Amino acid sequence: MGSKELFQEKGLSPLTVFLISEIKAYNTLLHLIQTSLEEVKNCLLGDSVFTKETEEIWNDLKQTKVPKKWSIHPTNKELMDWIKETIKKVEFIRSWMVNGEPKVYWTPALISFKGFLAALTQTYLKTHQLTSEVLGYNFQVIETVIIEKPKEGVIIEGLQLDNGIWNKEKGLLDLEGSTNIIPPIHLTIKRITEDSQKGYSCPIYRNRLAKSDVLAYALLPTRDESDIWVLRKTSLLLE
Repeated sequence: MGSKELFQEKGLSPLTVFLISEIKAYNTLLHLIQTSLEEVKNCLLGDSVFTKETEEIWNDLKQTKVPKKWSIHPTNKELMDWIKETIKKVEFIRSWMVNGEPKVYWTPALISFKGFLAALTQTYLKTHQLTSEVLGYNFQVIETVIIEKPKEGVIIEGLQLDNGIWNKEKGLLDLEGSTNIIPPIHLTIKRITEDSQKGYSCPIYRNRLAKSDVLAYALLPTRDESDIWVLRKTSLLLE
């Protein structure tokens, strides 16, 4: 992955700066995978000696596990599933690089979701000519067909509920429903004020293995008391 024009452009937008950091991270990962496989191949051919690290990678591959060295984030996915998803992630980032900002951002592909949120915050400050402000995030689930980019904020998709159900008919977090897949979300930056809107402040994590690191909170509509969802440890997962 690479684009000389993208890296040489001056006056980059916050989202473009974020994109460049994602490209670099993926390039590092792909290079690591390539060199690891070459080292394992050379060892199997007898051209080099297994090191502890190379042996660990080979043992993981034999068991169809994702080598720990390859995992940017903790994962328990099968190797082939992880490879297929990584290819899909790379394709999303490449499409963004080649075609410009997407209409919808697929969140599982973002290595640094916090970096993405920071870029959106910087965009808001720059657009509204603010130097500093106490800001937060507004996650509004949308059920309508997405035709064009929003004038403010971005559309994201790919979030899944853990220990919760999304009621598509009622458009809320519910004890009854049909799916744990959240519809696309209109994500905007807002000034933090006393918010009287009811809902459950749902933590967002990378996955089930990374629940010690809250990436953000999304206020989800629900007809039930928030305590129910707190006790159920309901959360949103990027993957």
